[in-house]
Amino acid sequence: MFAKKACFTILVMGAVLTLVAGGGPAQARPPAQKPDPPVETASTPDHPGGGPLGTWWSLISPLHVHQEPDEAHPAVAYNSQQQEYLVVWERGYYGSSLKDICGQRVSRNGALVGPCITIAPTGYDLRDPAVAYNSQTNEYLVVYAWDVAGGIYGMRVSGATGQPVGSEITIATEASYSFSNPAVACAAESGGYLVVFERWGTGSYYGIRSVRVYNNGTVAGTSLDIDPVSNVTQPRYPSVAYNSARSEMLVVWQRLVSGTYDLYGQRVHMLAGGGYHAEGSVIPILNFVKDLKNPAVAALPQPAGVGQYLVVGQYEFSPTDRDIYAQRVAGDGTLTGSYLTIVSSTEDQTMPAVANSTTAQEYLVVCKEGDSLASVRARSVSMGGILGPNTLLYAWYADHPAVAGGPAGDYLVTERDMFELYEILGWLWGNRVYLPLTLKRY
Repeated sequence: MFAKKACFTILVMGAVLTLVAGGGPAQARPPAQKPDPPVETASTPDHPGGGPLGTWWSLISPLHVHQEPDEAHPAVAYNSQQQEYLVVWERGYYGSSLKDICGQRVSRNGALVGPCITIAPTGYDLRDPAVAYNSQTNEYLVVYAWDVAGGIYGMRVSGATGQPVGSEITIATEASYSFSNPAVACAAESGGYLVVFERWGTGSYYGIRSVRVYNNGTVAGTSLDIDPVSNVTQPRYPSVAYNSARSEMLVVWQRLVSGTYDLYGQRVHMLAGGGYHAEGSVIPILNFVKDLKNPAVAALPQPAGVGQYLVVGQYEFSPTDRDIYAQRVAGDGTLTGSYLTIVSSTEDQTMPAVANSTTAQEYLVVCKEGDSLASVRARSVSMGGILGPNTLLYAWYADHPAVAGGPAGDYLVTERDMFELYEILGWLWGNRVYLPLTLKRY
């Protein structure tokens, strides 16, 4: 059990509390009643783990003192050619339903590169951005939902300049259905991206659909339904990651089965030069006594020729006490070992996100912790399932954390928080000497 104390100055709140806990139990699922908290132990010496660089969050989005913009829903990707990150988010305005999609380049050392970028056309109600980087073209694809029209759209963004490339891409739109909650991953070697999203209609009919987008922004002529529209299983909240070892994606989502939400996955093979298809059958990944929701997934290309995924999800022990669990999945779709307890306490942990570090051969899982006063919790996981220190990144009113793996075991963790109004903040994580995020612009 972890207790937080209210802090009244940035100097006091700047302290980082690191808590180390043991791994999860060996049962096939959590018991209906929670066990006693695990005994705290030292971090595993053969696990690189890393930790927060610096002592406090730094501002990524523009500071709007007594002005209207309200930033939310950040997402982040790493550019291996420029050695920098692109953070994207939705920017709303008080008293208006309109939202823009904005972005900010951040160097590997935390400096803001250039000004804030308006990525998507303005004057619309655009929401829920996601972003992936393409190392073959040195471009990003930013995808988002248009709430009024109920469609999924995208923009290519130059990795060199951060500016939009070409015109807006229509990825999915249909008169009788709406679309929401997009996610995207890049299959650079195969040429293009896989965009996944919810497809839904009236009466709680939901489904998961995928669409391939090629490097030049062309959309494949045929979509691929990952889980068909149903008011019985109600599949929702997809996430996707690319395994370069097999030229495959793993799409994960939550599905209602016998009154409980479980987490499922489907491999998708990305054919070189075009085309894509479901590979194998649907994979049951996490199935507990109570609901599992809000899945996220990351992939490593090791072991060679096989690869591995880490799937994380939010276990609904009670409406005010949710925990984060994970499951490793081999590149061929078989589950590896038993589930992992990322964090389980009487605090409320929600909104998990996960990223990979190919160099360190590990993952970093982040989640929101708390309700009215919320922070971000972070924990590394090795390929072998060894858990690193359980670290709390104190914040004010943290919401929707996101993370991307950078160079040499580094990550950038982002979240939406109250700085003056609601802005996007970032914190570097890694194993090196701290170089702070700054407001310097190149």
